[in-house]
This record gives sequence, structure tokens and C-alpha cells, in this order.
Amino acid sequence: YSRVQSILYRLREKGIIIKTGFGYAVSSLKEPLILSEEKYGEEKHIPSAEGKLVDVLDKIRELKEKLDTLLAEYRRLDKDVKLTTEKVNSLQKKVELLEKKVDELAKVVKGPYNKWKEKRIMEDKLISELKRKGVLDISVARSLALKSIEEYVRSGRVVVISSLVVSKEFFDEFKKKFPIPKDHVKNLSEREKVLLRALVDEGLAYLYRGIEYRLV
Repeated sequence: YSRVQSILYRLREKGIIIKTGFGYAVSSLKEPLILSEEKYGEEKHIPSAEGKLVDVLDKIRELKEKLDTLLAEYRRLDKDVKLTTEKVNSLQKKVELLEKKVDELAKVVKGPYNKWKEKRIMEDKLISELKRKGVLDISVARSLALKSIEEYVRSGRVVVISSLVVSKEFFDEFKKKFPIPKDHVKNLSEREKVLLRALVDEGLAYLYRGIEYRLV
């Protein structure tokens, strides 16, 4: 009886068996008790279920600590995301407000800009017509321009001779032909003949000894 009692006690200590209301029963965490080493007179103990349970609990604690760390990091990131979202929303509102102000400013500027654009178009009509023909009657030139002919003259783009408005480029090229022999006048274009007569009428050119036209 004492030997059986001792063995049962050792089995309970190792967690191999448990005591119930109906006696002793094998534990569900049953593991081999010992391995006898007769050669050395020693016993090699296999880790008990209780030891494994302690290891599991330690790992659970480690996992819980890691989980707590992750939760803390998540809360920090969640806070940062909320702050970033608030800043983005605030920035979006400012952008929308800025777009609204830009639209309002565009409406204010649009009227004067359209008038300026129309003026530029009309002005280009005069310049383009002068580039095409070289010489225009001053009344025709005024009908194409919104500003005074004097302003065109001051800008250096046109020259006024008598009742003619002449493109500066055309006038400069025509001056290069001087002196013009009298018998070569017939070879000039109609525009050049009109310009030559205007120069003579204004005293800017003259017939030298009846043989050639010269600029004063």
C-alpha cells in the first residue's frame, strides 16, 4: 500500500494523473513520467504538462505585451491620420475659397480684357493692311484704327506723307531706289508712283535737272 501510495503521489506531482471523486484518472495532459538510466542510477525527467503550461502562459504574456505595443502604435497613427485629415480638409476649403476668388477676379478682368483684345484685333487690321498694300489713304487708315494715326507714327510703325499712310518697311525699301531716273518711273508699281508724287508734293523729293528724282 505504501509503495502504491508513493507512486500515485509522484504521478500526481508530475501531472500524469489527477484525483477525482471516483478515484484516480489519467490526465488529458498525460506525458511519460521518467526514463530510467540504470547505468548511471539516474532518472531523466520529461517536461511535465505544468511546465509546458507555464511556457504557454509566458508566451501569451509576451504576445499580450506585443499586442499592447501594436495597439499603442495604432492609436498614435490613428491620431496622426485624423490630424492629417483635418489639415487636408482645411486646405481643401482654402483652395475652394481661392478658386472662387479667382473666378470672381476673372469676371472683373474679363470685360476690360475683351475690350483690349478687340482693340488689338482692330489695330492688327490696320497694320496687316499696310503690310499687304504698303500705302493707304489716310481716311482708310483712320477707319481701321481705334487710336490716332499720330500714335502709330510715334510708335515708328508708319509714316505719314501728305494724305498717305505708309508702312515704315515699305517706305524704307522705296528710299533705297533713289536716285530714280525719270525714264524709270514708268517701271515703278502704282503704289510707288503714288508715293513718289506725294514725296514731291511735300518737298521731300525733287527732279534733279530733269533727269532723275532725288530725296531732299
